[in-house]
Amino acid sequence: MSDIHSKQANHNDRKDHDEALKHLNLQSLEQINQINLHKNLLIYYGNIVDVKADAIVNTANEGLLGGGGLDFLVHSLAGEELKQFCSQVPADDQGVRCCTGHCVITSGFKSNYKYIIHTVGPYLDENNKPQPKLLADCYKNSFQAGIQHNCTSIVFPCISTGYYGYPMLEAAIISIETLNQCLQQCQKSNVIVTIAVFNDLEQKIYTKLQGEMLDA
Repeated sequence: MSDIHSKQANHNDRKDHDEALKHLNLQSLEQINQINLHKNLLIYYGNIVDVKADAIVNTANEGLLGGGGLDFLVHSLAGEELKQFCSQVPADDQGVRCCTGHCVITSGFKSNYKYIIHTVGPYLDENNKPQPKLLADCYKNSFQAGIQHNCTSIVFPCISTGYYGYPMLEAAIISIETLNQCLQQCQKSNVIVTIAVFNDLEQKIYTKLQGEMLDA
């Protein structure tokens, strides 16, 4: 496997984001220009599992056997069969079943979704720099997987901005621009894509990106 598709820095001991990243995320509210959304791209403010869709995109790790946050929630909803299925996906000698930027689609098992699309978002690299191509690939590859399985509705989380520490404004712009392009190029006009935004600060970022006023 090519190194560019794997995590380029080991952040397994990370307990929290550093103060510089927190400051950057807060400061980004003052640096936002509006982006026009494709008519079939929606932003939902709240818990992703409250969004009805054919497919949910899960922020997985490279092993696909479950982790924390959304990954834990998705595995809990889908049941033990999901872990059993994922354990049968071929892995390399380091246990990698899905490289960063790629995705694996599975049945929704016991969840309310037909499909679960597991994608591995990028950490910051070894110099704490963002990896925009890998993040865009998560959205693009997950969208294409859903389309190939005849999904007409796909719900995405904000990929890599939680524990992985991707700067929120840059990640939000990448998510909108990438999914805008995917929808523009899609031959199916009835596909609805939703980005579910849960974090309070990210909700403010997406609100301003849409050109909406923040509550005082």
